Amino acid sequence: MPVSAHDVARSLRERLPDAGQKKLHKLLHYCQAWHVVHYGTPMFDETIRAYQHGPVVSTLWADEKYGRPLPVPLHLTGTHLDIISYVLDRYGHMSGWELEQLSHGERPWVSAYANAAWDDEITIESIRAFYSEDRDYQSSRRPVRRIVSLESYEPDALVFEQLAALANGERILDLPS
Repeated sequence: MPVSAHDVARSLRERLPDAGQKKLHKLLHYCQAWHVVHYGTPMFDETIRAYQHGPVVSTLWADEKYGRPLPVPLHLTGTHLDIISYVLDRYGHMSGWELEQLSHGERPWVSAYANAAWDDEITIESIRAFYSEDRDYQSSRRPVRRIVSLESYEPDALVFEQLAALANGERILDLPS
Protein backbone atom coordinates (compact mmCIF):
# COMPACT_ATOMS: atom_id res chain seq x y z
CA MET A 1 0.00 0.00 0.00
CA PRO A 2 1.47 3.37 -0.95
CA VAL A 3 2.24 5.90 1.74
CA SER A 4 2.71 9.62 1.32
CA ALA A 5 5.96 11.10 0.04
CA HIS A 6 5.80 13.16 3.25
CA ASP A 7 6.22 9.93 5.26
CA VAL A 8 9.19 8.82 3.18
CA ALA A 9 10.74 12.30 3.43
CA ARG A 10 10.36 12.20 7.22
CA SER A 11 12.23 8.90 7.38
CA LEU A 12 14.97 10.15 5.05
CA ARG A 13 15.38 13.29 7.18
CA GLU A 14 15.64 11.22 10.35
CA ARG A 15 18.49 9.24 8.80
CA LEU A 16 20.16 12.17 7.00
CA PRO A 17 19.30 15.29 9.01
CA ASP A 18 21.69 17.48 6.99
CA ALA A 19 20.18 16.59 3.61
CA GLY A 20 18.99 19.70 1.81
CA GLN A 21 15.90 19.99 -0.35
CA LYS A 22 17.71 19.07 -3.56
CA LYS A 23 19.18 15.89 -2.09
CA LEU A 24 15.92 14.97 -0.38
CA HIS A 25 13.89 15.16 -3.59
CA LYS A 26 16.41 13.13 -5.55
CA LEU A 27 16.43 10.46 -2.82
CA LEU A 28 12.62 10.41 -2.91
CA HIS A 29 12.81 9.83 -6.66
CA TYR A 30 15.18 6.91 -6.16
CA CYS A 31 12.99 5.46 -3.38
CA GLN A 32 10.06 5.54 -5.80
CA ALA A 33 12.15 4.03 -8.60
CA TRP A 34 13.55 1.15 -6.60
CA HIS A 35 10.23 0.37 -4.93
CA VAL A 36 8.66 0.11 -8.40
CA VAL A 37 11.48 -2.13 -9.63
CA HIS A 38 11.66 -4.39 -6.56
CA TYR A 39 7.96 -4.65 -5.71
CA GLY A 40 6.11 -3.60 -8.86
CA THR A 41 4.16 -0.77 -7.23
CA PRO A 42 4.84 2.86 -6.37
CA MET A 43 6.02 3.63 -2.84
CA PHE A 44 3.96 6.84 -2.74
CA ASP A 45 1.12 8.31 -4.80
CA GLU A 46 2.47 11.83 -5.34
CA THR A 47 3.74 12.72 -8.81
CA ILE A 48 7.42 13.28 -9.47
CA ARG A 49 8.09 16.10 -11.89
CA ALA A 50 11.14 16.94 -13.99
CA TYR A 51 12.31 20.33 -12.74
CA GLN A 52 15.40 22.14 -13.94
CA HIS A 53 17.52 20.72 -11.11
CA GLY A 54 16.19 17.18 -11.40
CA PRO A 55 13.26 15.14 -10.09
CA VAL A 56 11.02 16.85 -7.52
CA VAL A 57 7.92 15.67 -5.68
CA SER A 58 6.08 18.89 -6.46
CA THR A 59 3.27 18.61 -3.91
CA LEU A 60 5.72 17.95 -1.07
CA TRP A 61 7.86 20.87 -2.21
CA ALA A 62 4.84 23.22 -2.38
CA ASP A 63 3.35 21.99 0.91
CA GLU A 64 6.59 22.75 2.72
CA LYS A 65 7.32 26.03 0.92
CA TYR A 66 3.86 27.46 1.57
CA GLY A 67 3.29 25.90 5.01
CA ARG A 68 0.29 23.88 3.89
CA PRO A 69 -1.14 21.32 6.31
CA LEU A 70 0.65 17.99 6.05
CA PRO A 71 -1.23 14.72 5.61
CA VAL A 72 -1.77 12.49 8.61
CA PRO A 73 1.43 10.43 9.00
CA LEU A 74 1.22 6.80 7.96
CA HIS A 75 3.32 3.96 9.32
CA LEU A 76 6.12 2.83 7.02
CA THR A 77 6.29 -0.94 6.60
CA GLY A 78 9.41 -3.07 6.59
CA THR A 79 9.27 -3.03 2.80
CA HIS A 80 9.31 0.77 2.73
CA LEU A 81 12.16 0.90 5.23
CA ASP A 82 14.12 -1.70 3.25
CA ILE A 83 13.92 0.44 0.13
CA ILE A 84 14.91 3.57 2.05
CA SER A 85 17.94 1.71 3.42
CA TYR A 86 18.84 0.46 -0.06
CA VAL A 87 18.60 3.97 -1.52
CA LEU A 88 20.66 5.49 1.28
CA ASP A 89 23.33 2.80 0.89
CA ARG A 90 23.48 3.41 -2.85
CA TYR A 91 23.03 7.21 -3.03
CA GLY A 92 23.19 8.64 0.50
CA HIS A 93 26.89 9.53 0.29
CA MET A 94 26.28 11.77 -2.74
CA SER A 95 25.62 15.50 -2.52
CA GLY A 96 22.49 17.14 -3.90
CA TRP A 97 24.52 18.45 -6.83
CA GLU A 98 25.93 14.98 -7.59
CA LEU A 99 22.43 13.50 -7.47
CA GLU A 100 21.21 16.27 -9.78
CA GLN A 101 23.94 15.42 -12.27
CA LEU A 102 23.15 11.69 -11.99
CA SER A 103 19.42 12.23 -12.60
CA HIS A 104 20.18 14.53 -15.56
CA GLY A 105 21.86 11.57 -17.26
CA GLU A 106 18.92 9.21 -16.76
CA ARG A 107 16.17 8.69 -19.32
CA PRO A 108 13.11 9.30 -17.05
CA TRP A 109 14.17 12.86 -16.20
CA VAL A 110 15.62 13.60 -19.66
CA SER A 111 12.41 12.52 -21.44
CA ALA A 112 10.06 14.33 -19.08
CA TYR A 113 12.14 17.51 -19.05
CA ALA A 114 12.41 17.52 -22.84
CA ASN A 115 8.61 17.30 -23.02
CA ALA A 116 8.02 19.86 -20.26
CA ALA A 117 6.02 22.08 -22.59
CA TRP A 118 3.38 19.34 -22.59
CA ASP A 119 3.84 17.46 -19.34
CA ASP A 120 6.80 17.29 -17.02
CA GLU A 121 5.63 14.21 -15.09
CA ILE A 122 8.18 11.44 -14.66
CA THR A 123 5.86 8.50 -15.15
CA ILE A 124 5.94 5.23 -13.26
CA GLU A 125 6.21 3.47 -16.63
CA SER A 126 9.37 5.39 -17.56
CA ILE A 127 10.83 4.73 -14.12
CA ARG A 128 10.09 0.99 -14.36
CA ALA A 129 11.53 0.69 -17.85
CA PHE A 130 14.76 2.55 -17.11
CA TYR A 131 15.68 1.28 -13.66
CA SER A 132 14.81 -2.33 -14.50
CA GLU A 133 17.63 -2.16 -17.07
CA ASP A 134 20.17 -0.86 -14.51
CA ARG A 135 23.36 -2.93 -14.90
CA ASP A 136 24.24 -2.86 -11.20
CA TYR A 137 20.71 -3.96 -10.37
CA GLN A 138 20.70 -6.71 -13.01
CA SER A 139 24.10 -8.03 -11.94
CA SER A 140 22.88 -8.30 -8.36
CA ARG A 141 19.62 -10.10 -9.19
CA ARG A 142 19.25 -13.54 -7.73
CA PRO A 143 16.36 -15.97 -7.83
CA VAL A 144 13.43 -15.35 -5.57
CA ARG A 145 14.11 -16.25 -1.94
CA ARG A 146 11.35 -18.61 -0.93
CA ILE A 147 10.50 -18.94 2.71
CA VAL A 148 8.12 -21.68 3.76
CA SER A 149 6.25 -19.37 6.10
CA LEU A 150 7.04 -15.89 7.32
CA GLU A 151 5.27 -16.81 10.54
CA SER A 152 8.02 -19.36 11.28
CA TYR A 153 10.61 -16.59 11.72
CA GLU A 154 11.27 -14.58 14.83
CA PRO A 155 10.90 -10.84 14.08
CA ASP A 156 14.66 -10.14 14.20
CA ALA A 157 15.46 -13.10 11.96
CA LEU A 158 12.75 -12.04 9.50
CA VAL A 159 14.21 -8.52 9.27
CA PHE A 160 17.63 -10.06 8.61
CA GLU A 161 16.16 -12.24 5.85
CA GLN A 162 14.37 -9.26 4.30
CA LEU A 163 17.52 -7.12 4.30
CA ALA A 164 19.61 -9.97 2.90
CA ALA A 165 17.07 -10.58 0.15
CA LEU A 166 16.88 -6.89 -0.75
CA ALA A 167 20.67 -6.57 -0.82
CA ASN A 168 20.80 -9.48 -3.26
CA GLY A 169 17.99 -8.12 -5.41
CA GLU A 170 15.71 -10.93 -4.31
CA ARG A 171 12.07 -10.90 -3.44
CA ILE A 172 10.64 -12.80 -0.51
CA LEU A 173 7.60 -14.88 -1.27
CA ASP A 174 5.57 -16.11 1.67
CA LEU A 175 4.52 -19.60 0.70
CA PRO A 176 1.63 -21.14 2.61
CA SER A 177 2.82 -23.81 5.01
